[in-house]
Amino acid sequence: KVVQEETNKRQAEHQNLEYEYRFLQWQINPHFIYNALETVNALAKLDGNDELCDMIVLLSSYFRQNAETMRKRFVTVQQEFKSLMQYVEIYRHIYGDTLSALFEFSQEAGQAMVPTMIIQPLLENALIHGANVIEQTCIQTIAEVEGDVLLLRIKDNGAGMTDETIAKLLGAVQDRPQTHEERTSLGVRNVMERLQLIYGDFASLSITSQPGVGTCVEMRLPLSFTDWK
Repeated sequence: KVVQEETNKRQAEHQNLEYEYRFLQWQINPHFIYNALETVNALAKLDGNDELCDMIVLLSSYFRQNAETMRKRFVTVQQEFKSLMQYVEIYRHIYGDTLSALFEFSQEAGQAMVPTMIIQPLLENALIHGANVIEQTCIQTIAEVEGDVLLLRIKDNGAGMTDETIAKLLGAVQDRPQTHEERTSLGVRNVMERLQLIYGDFASLSITSQPGVGTCVEMRLPLSFTDWK
């Protein structure tokens, strides 16, 4: 058990270094991205395209916040939800009034710490699959405290899944996912692997779903108000 814990710790440290390396690659000239967005925004204003202006402002704000957030391994639930709200706003410009998203967290849960970008892949799956199959998509992202556990739920009223599909999502992923289902599985497995590296057996992820009704993804993390060691 000690050897396994040490291995997990080294893997987590290695992954953290890789995240930092990728971030440094992206950071080579981030001002180019912001300047390009500002230029497009100025052109859109000259053309009187207010909707495009709003979208550019949202994208710029989202990129800036992510650049700052990715410097950290952990953020509070409140900070993570703020970023997710911006993310949903971008999708709302695409799908319009057919998309509604609710974010709820208790005062205690809002101050709890979570791994950076741990919810976004799951929320993205709900947005992509839900908004493409029904007229009115409703997604709820909820954080609450149960004893010494932080409970995170992402619920949608999309097409739902069979038990067989859920098993595939939680199972092995091909190296080069091509289908919609395989890309979804990659996001889920990425989250599961990060949880395992950081928390070991102290965290879990489960999926419940019913075809034609919707899906609920639930994460249970150790409740912590500082970075998890």
